[in-house]
Amino acid sequence: MAEKHIPAGELLFREGDAAASAFVIQQGTVEVFRRGNAGEEAISQHGAGEIVGEMALFDDFTVHTTSARATSDVTVDAITGDEVQGELNNCPPRLVPIVMSIFMRLKATGGNYPVSHTAAPAPRAAKPDITPVLGEDVEKVIISPDSAEASATAKKSEIAVSHLPFRIGGFHKDLDVSKLAKGNHMNIASEGPPLRVSVNHCEIIQQDGNLYVLDLGSRYGTVVNGRAIGRGKGFYKAPLQKGENTVILGEKKTSPYKLKVIC
Repeated sequence: MAEKHIPAGELLFREGDAAASAFVIQQGTVEVFRRGNAGEEAISQHGAGEIVGEMALFDDFTVHTTSARATSDVTVDAITGDEVQGELNNCPPRLVPIVMSIFMRLKATGGNYPVSHTAAPAPRAAKPDITPVLGEDVEKVIISPDSAEASATAKKSEIAVSHLPFRIGGFHKDLDVSKLAKGNHMNIASEGPPLRVSVNHCEIIQQDGNLYVLDLGSRYGTVVNGRAIGRGKGFYKAPLQKGENTVILGEKKTSPYKLKVIC
């Protein structure tokens, strides 16, 4: 984190600007506002120990829909999404899916002051050869096993885009099926321990009008169309593309658990 000093009256960030980092307030006070037809509309006040602009930390395409101004001389720590991802890589495995789920719920409700997400280029954006699937262009997603190991327990599923997210997880092959994780829509018997397909492994989500695979902090990661995501990879989500997609639960070279996702 980089420490910054903001004089009273100056902006930390401006509405409409690309959001490169969030700010943890160490000293002073900050007001968050947006511009309306009648001028500035106050939204909230923040002081030491609080954070503003936090929605920039987990999304490559975030722009500010509010502004933040120092109402006194302010000292802040600026933290980027890359730094947060690095910290998540060091987070205990059982906590990562909890953190990711909390964040996704925050995004869904817009937090205390909604932030919109528009397709502005960012260093961690998708590879040029992958065009995310626009959810409004797709009525359903078809998920089916694409390997003998996945076929043993997983069944083909069709889900309307409006009913996403679709969560995928694993369980030990000798586990009583009555004890499976109830939050999963697809459960796959996995070798282990440790399980190659984590109990809460990944999910297919709709975000900003596009469809993605989001790794939930699985032990061995997820591979989407050849792109590795998850702990230690620098990315936790990857876009799905129109047509057929290949999703590997675990490491690309060693995991036999493969799924086919058609959008």
